[in-house]
Amino acid sequence: MKKVFAAMVALGGLVGCTVNFSHARSVAVDKKTRLTAHAEGADLQASIVQPTTPGEPIHRLLRNPAGKVLFAYDVEVLKGATDGSYNLRLKPSGQKPTFAAVREVAVKSRQESVRVDLMENPGTGEKVTDVLQLLPNDASDEMMSPAAHLMKLHNMVFRYFNGH
Repeated sequence: MKKVFAAMVALGGLVGCTVNFSHARSVAVDKKTRLTAHAEGADLQASIVQPTTPGEPIHRLLRNPAGKVLFAYDVEVLKGATDGSYNLRLKPSGQKPTFAAVREVAVKSRQESVRVDLMENPGTGEKVTDVLQLLPNDASDEMMSPAAHLMKLHNMVFRYFNGH
């Protein structure tokens, strides 16, 4: 019984960490692929908006709990030169704050995660990071990256201890 209690206390300590993962969001990129995104860092609300017409970028928006926009950007997913590779083009959004310039990241496979540092609180050093991953539309949990599995475990334990 003491070991179980010690394990529960240790898990409670992990849940109390300052990093708060928002729930993962996803949108379809094409018939075979979807883009998932989750934000790490401050307490925030993150959304990802499916384009209404083909060719439009995917819009990513992060807000604080009061609804103020903390960061916004657009994502274009382009097929790479080799089979199974992609390029993610992260573009400034019409909403501010946003990126100063376009960023492009190559993704070697659909299971590879890309971490994008969005902002940092200069007073505390706390960063807000977006984690982007391309997955097959029919992907199951075993297709997720180790970081995505860890995030899922963290969220499960957090909800257990906090009654969510």
